[in-house]
Amino acid sequence: SDTGEKMRITDTGNVGIGTTSPHNKAHITSSGNQDGLLLDLNTGSSGDYTGVYFKVDNNTTNAYKKGGLVWERTGSYNEGRFHFLLNNEDNANNVDLTDSKFTILSTGNVGVGTTSPGQPLHVNGNARVDGDFFIIESNPQIFLSDTNHNSDFSISVNAGLFEIKDTTNSSSRITLDSSGNVGIGNTSPGKLLDVNGTFRASGEAFLTGGFDITAAGRFRDGIAVNFNTNRTARIFTDNNDLIIQQGEDNKDIIFKSD
Repeated sequence: SDTGEKMRITDTGNVGIGTTSPHNKAHITSSGNQDGLLLDLNTGSSGDYTGVYFKVDNNTTNAYKKGGLVWERTGSYNEGRFHFLLNNEDNANNVDLTDSKFTILSTGNVGVGTTSPGQPLHVNGNARVDGDFFIIESNPQIFLSDTNHNSDFSISVNAGLFEIKDTTNSSSRITLDSSGNVGIGNTSPGKLLDVNGTFRASGEAFLTGGFDITAAGRFRDGIAVNFNTNRTARIFTDNNDLIIQQGEDNKDIIFKSD
């Protein structure tokens, strides 16, 4: 039989298992991959948990354990999830599962602020990134959903196009291509601003180049299209009359064909 030393308690009170020179209160040295410390709760029921708890206090009662790392059983064959527990209450209460701040499922999903993460990273609450944030995928998307899902949107990059989509109605609303063209209601914009549909400007619109109207264009009374920096040449409507006005002296209004 093996009569070698199995455990040592030093004169400082350190306990060594597998070592004769323990550096801490408990020091385990092993030579196998699965050797080490095992915490085994033998009740075997779903919802039971065991783990390691943390306390920094001179109180000797079974209280003030404000941190913990526990394993909760949730299924057969000891399937379950890890919880990082933190309790910041200013009292003597110990942590329990309701204090879970960080959870890892057996699937590998990680939850921050949730114990049932539905994605590889699931954050319930605000998140902050101080630095670059990369999404690398063939069609990366960010989904924006309200709690009642009345109007959900996504931001995506697809085939060189940056799109804002209405995911509730499966429709692309704004598209930006690699040339800088912006399409509203148009996923293939041919101009810097390409609007497919009716739009309204409630203020002034300044154009330093030409513009095309390829469908019916309408002007409301009192709204003008101005053509120079002094705004003296303009087209507008007044009491349903179309008025073309040249407000500068010695300037002409010319109608010209190709």
